[in-house]
Amino acid sequence: MSSDHSATSKADVPPVGRWSVVSEASGFEIAMGGMGNGVTLLRHVPWLTNAHICYWGDLDVDGLLILSAVRAMCPHAESAFMDEAAISA
Repeated sequence: MSSDHSATSKADVPPVGRWSVVSEASGFEIAMGGMGNGVTLLRHVPWLTNAHICYWGDLDVDGLLILSAVRAMCPHAESAFMDEAAISA
């Protein structure tokens, strides 16, 4: 582990409500759900800086704050159904 990542123990990692791995010809995808604010612990997964990330959360203040935290860790992250058009609908 590089010096810019602090060590985490199993006690620091929140239980994930559900997740799945989808195998595709071009690689694989991982979908995680139920992390809430625990999503910030994904900063300890260095390969996410090069991964395609799409966040879809609740369309409320908490969901938008979590999206902001995801984008602080991975500025390239996209969101699904969390834009001005979705809010206005």
